[in-house]
Amino acid sequence: MSNRESVHDDKQERVYTDEEKHRAAYALNMCTVSISQIIAYDDLNILEQEYDTILNNLDLEKIPKDEALLRILRQLLDTITYFKIQEGDRKFIEREYQEKMRNALWAAVPNFGVFVAGTDPYTMAFSLASQVGVGYMNYRRNKNEYLLQREKDEWKLQRAAMEQFNALRRELFDTAWRLAETYGFKDEYRLTERQINQYNRILMDTDDIRKYERLDSIKEKFAAYPPFWYFFGNAANYIAENKDLDITEELRLDYRKKAMDHFKKYREFEHIRVLREDSIAASCLLEHVDILLGIGNYEPYRDKVLDMIREAIRMSGGSNEVLELCAIAYLRMREDAEAAKILRILVNEDYNKVLNGQLLSGLYVRMRDRKGYEVLLQRVDPQYLYPMPESDQFESDAEADFLNRQRLLLKKKYQRVLADLVRKYSVRWNKLTSVFDEERIYPEKFFWDTAQSEVQRCITVSRLFEERRGKGRRYTERMHQVELYLGMLDNLNDLFRAVLDIDECLRESSQIDQAVHQVEENLDSVRGVIDDAQEAMHNGGFDQEAYISLQRVNFSAIVKPAMIKMYRRIAKGIDGDDMAVITAREAKLNRFCKDQELELPEIAVDPGSAVGAVLRREHELFAPELFGDSAVLAQKRRRAEKKLIDDMRKEMNENVVQPNGQKFVFYKGDESFRRYLDIHTKVEPLVARHTYMIIDNGEKALFFTGAGILIDGKRTKCTKYHEVKLTCGKNGDDGIVLHEITFGELSYKSTYRNKFLDMGTLYRFIQELSDCFGEQEG
Repeated sequence: MSNRESVHDDKQERVYTDEEKHRAAYALNMCTVSISQIIAYDDLNILEQEYDTILNNLDLEKIPKDEALLRILRQLLDTITYFKIQEGDRKFIEREYQEKMRNALWAAVPNFGVFVAGTDPYTMAFSLASQVGVGYMNYRRNKNEYLLQREKDEWKLQRAAMEQFNALRRELFDTAWRLAETYGFKDEYRLTERQINQYNRILMDTDDIRKYERLDSIKEKFAAYPPFWYFFGNAANYIAENKDLDITEELRLDYRKKAMDHFKKYREFEHIRVLREDSIAASCLLEHVDILLGIGNYEPYRDKVLDMIREAIRMSGGSNEVLELCAIAYLRMREDAEAAKILRILVNEDYNKVLNGQLLSGLYVRMRDRKGYEVLLQRVDPQYLYPMPESDQFESDAEADFLNRQRLLLKKKYQRVLADLVRKYSVRWNKLTSVFDEERIYPEKFFWDTAQSEVQRCITVSRLFEERRGKGRRYTERMHQVELYLGMLDNLNDLFRAVLDIDECLRESSQIDQAVHQVEENLDSVRGVIDDAQEAMHNGGFDQEAYISLQRVNFSAIVKPAMIKMYRRIAKGIDGDDMAVITAREAKLNRFCKDQELELPEIAVDPGSAVGAVLRREHELFAPELFGDSAVLAQKRRRAEKKLIDDMRKEMNENVVQPNGQKFVFYKGDESFRRYLDIHTKVEPLVARHTYMIIDNGEKALFFTGAGILIDGKRTKCTKYHEVKLTCGKNGDDGIVLHEITFGELSYKSTYRNKFLDMGTLYRFIQELSDCFGEQEG
């Protein structure tokens, strides 16, 4: 019985074809290898990948209909869901992957003008599919590199997870053994635990040539596990394309041929696929495409290559990583329309938005598609894009314009990072003396080196010493332990040690000496103030007056001149950079921000946030100083108000307002705010002028003003922010108490509830406003 075979059990006779047997064995092997890799790698990212790529992607119509197997798979998916990776870590890996893609592409195409012109068919002769690959492959290859930037224990599986996975793996092996008898497939189809463990250890081998040789030695064992042949081919292709390996071109060609043979072998298993969306199969096709395109004259099999790219798109299920690689393959083949179609999708999905926007802009320029370019301007800030030349503009001018804009953007990013770094250490300096109440959590802005923050601190310290509960005395006792001199030295040393890591050009001894000399000069001017403060601390007399005097020591002002000189040194080096160097610098700057726990310096990616930045001048033509101090103060007040409203809007939209609740919130400066006040004519002009936000869902209206919250905009019903209380009702029916009046034993409370708001989060936001406004009157 060669093609069909009868299998008997106690209930009925069932005949399985060879294809069904093969598919059953493949499905079982896929599950057992997947769970074994989760355990072997002991890494949350691998767990996430196996969940998305394999276990939650199985086509249940094609795997064996066995209740025990399905039960184990359900338990496995539930367990993984419970232990899945944090969203922040997922974004970290995704950003690292996208940076690697950008670096690889610009290293291969440093002259964007040649790419736009399309005159050189070898402009894009490189293999991203094998050297970078999809995220599934890239993370496994570079796992140790990622872990250098994260605490390894952060991504290790919890012991409880490991115990559950081991138990499920044992059950899965038992089930596989039983199903092998049920389906009657050959014993060599079923992978044993020892074979899988050996396979996993080989995949983790960092010696590429040795990895290939070890895979070659076990290939006979993997007749019913198709992914083996992709990983086998990937290992060969990586060796062929890795320029860091010191091997002859003849040997590279040999590995390239082996890779194609293995990829063809993998594709022979197409009829027994068990995954709904198969990024591994798509990767196999794209690496094969890369090899064919790299041979040189691919025209004789052009249609075959195009079919392979289309098949990769179909198999990917819309995976952005796969689509990116397909777009690059189309670009290499000068299939501009197909490439543009994919790049447009990726830009609209905000995937690697800057890189894909730049490639798409280059294509539109090449095709002279001005309408497409105009639409792209609404999605990506113009300063990132390759400029559409005017009718009389030379291509070389457009290339120079594009490069200069990328250099300017990079300079702005360095400016922002240096400013954030100085702020980080100025906050640390101010925290030495400005944590007045250890039980209170202060917002970061409270410690900034700004005039507004300094005023807030001085007001707070004045109140501290006016209180009769002994907080001022306890603060003075704590200050007795502070060493200002050492605090300043530690801060300066840590700051400049960090700055020297930003760019190698700053490490010249003459550059360092200049920075040190500049800082020492600035310190001399305030050294007497530090001496007096330190003496007061040691004598136990560091009071309100001593604190206010110490505010003359502004850490930012001390280091700013040195920072400016260092920035200019970096900017001078950027002036000669091409796109490859610019991209490498940006990646290094991003890693620096991660190490220093700074925000990444994203500059104007979305047009809504900064389209005007490309048009705005470096300085206004007419400054407020033209009209004196009153105008300067008015402008500062206006900017501070705008910043406050922007912060309120961000906090409300992201954390407080529930779905469908935005229509009940109005912000100063918006047209809806103006219309609201036009309708509610009883609101006093004074109240309207000092109101920043209104919440009104048809019951009570809350006016958020500089003095506090006004119910229905009435000044007689004003509750200061620090007086607002949270009340917790039954069934999560929380609210805030705004207006409370007590008459002896009787009391009246005005409680506000709103089903469209997270009341607990709103209460915490109001406490932050209390820190921002203090206890202002009327």
